[in-house]
Amino acid sequence: MIRLAALSALMATPSLADGKRVWGQIAGNPSYVEMAEPTHPAAIATVTFQNTEVHSEGDVFDLTWGGVTVSVLFEFNVDAIGSERVTVTPPEGYVAFPPSITVRESSTDVVHIIKWEGA
Repeated sequence: MIRLAALSALMATPSLADGKRVWGQIAGNPSYVEMAEPTHPAAIATVTFQNTEVHSEGDVFDLTWGGVTVSVLFEFNVDAIGSERVTVTPPEGYVAFPPSITVRESSTDVVHIIKWEGA
């Protein structure tokens, strides 16, 4: 029983590199939020959230990629089916599209960071 509790605590403990926050793994599949190379032609970076069932609380953290740092608000269990929400706030001169994503367990979604060229 004590081993199981220790394993659960280890799985839910996040680790952070400059461009990636990781929360443990289930069957070799980590849950993470990562800012990396863009997957959309208009973007300068893409923030990807892969949601697996290892979270236990919300968090706020920064991610950096390509010299751009964004703030990430992670919200735990935001609906009746246990989805998590990630809201990305980029620095001035950039926009997040969409600014927020709600991701079901065992799913992945993205937010694109785009340089603001408007007025």
